[in-house]
Amino acid sequence: MSALWSAAGLPAHPEVRSLPPAAQRRLQGRFLARHLHLTEVLEEHVVVPVARRIRDDRPAGRWSASLRAAADRVVREETDHAQQAGRLRDRFGLARPTRPPAFVGRLGHAPGRPEWVALLFSICTETLVTTTLRAAARGDDLHPEVRGFLVGHARDEAHHAAIFAQVARELAAAVDVDDWGPELPQLLAHFVDPDLDAITEDLLEVGLSAHATQEVRRGLSTGSALRARRRRAARPTVAHLSRAGLLQGPTRHAFVTHGLVED
Repeated sequence: MSALWSAAGLPAHPEVRSLPPAAQRRLQGRFLARHLHLTEVLEEHVVVPVARRIRDDRPAGRWSASLRAAADRVVREETDHAQQAGRLRDRFGLARPTRPPAFVGRLGHAPGRPEWVALLFSICTETLVTTTLRAAARGDDLHPEVRGFLVGHARDEAHHAAIFAQVARELAAAVDVDDWGPELPQLLAHFVDPDLDAITEDLLEVGLSAHATQEVRRGLSTGSALRARRRRAARPTVAHLSRAGLLQGPTRHAFVTHGLVED
């Protein structure tokens, strides 16, 4: 199976592995389309607007000049990532998914003003996504153009991780971290938890039985599977917060409660 599926947490279910080659190729194509769509939506509708607000110093006086300059780089590079994703989808003749990425609906139910939720969500995604992209790029079954896109994206995101770690530090200087740090674990989960409805749709479409599809779905949604997935994904974010001295008090308690760090 594609390394992209592995990075997404799809288990090596025997019936999935036993799908005919043509069905496996369709499955990989559908997931690639979803990955590219997620990239477009995340960059265009979340990260770029957040970076623009920082670049334009909104709220006024909160962000340093160096961070505002760095945010301008984020705007340019993330816009390019979204455009590259769209071109790659067209290059392979993939249909744009009609279903939005799962994090869109999850964020819609998150408490707080949308701009505030997007800022905290971006701190999570931008500090962890480099590791996810590097893992996805390791598979030996990837098309060279896909691998090149993932490697280039990961390289840029390594810079963005440092930038958004600075965002977290400067935000903590303006707003007590106890007031927002405890929100991060749930927002992180909104991003990394598997999109079960999309996975179900894709598996059924390529011919996996309803019973086997439900078994895969159950395997992905058990409490232990979700905790392990979140903990693995959270490591870079935890490291950045720890180095900044922000993983303490109520924030640390929230990360412990969610099983992202040891007590």
